[in-house]
Amino acid sequence: MLGFSTVTFMFMLTIYRMLQKLFRKGIEVEGRKVDFDERTMVRAAGVFWFIPFGLTLQVATFSSGASDPHFGRVMIIQGMAIALGAWLSQIIKK
Repeated sequence: MLGFSTVTFMFMLTIYRMLQKLFRKGIEVEGRKVDFDERTMVRAAGVFWFIPFGLTLQVATFSSGASDPHFGRVMIIQGMAIALGAWLSQIIKK
């Protein structure tokens, strides 16, 4: 699951970045055009939102009779996949 999700996120982010370069999207800072890379924000979301949220859910299901005790693990794996996919996308296509 981790490998497939990582490759999927990497593919989507690489295609998005190629289209962004094709249409020359960027932001203007102090009168000059700066290329903004959203993949950095995607990596931060994976590391600082999905993984802590998954850990919180995993700890919460230990102390309760949750109907789906594995949802926290899925969120942790998806957070790792998003972070790794964005990182690999940045390596492949700068």
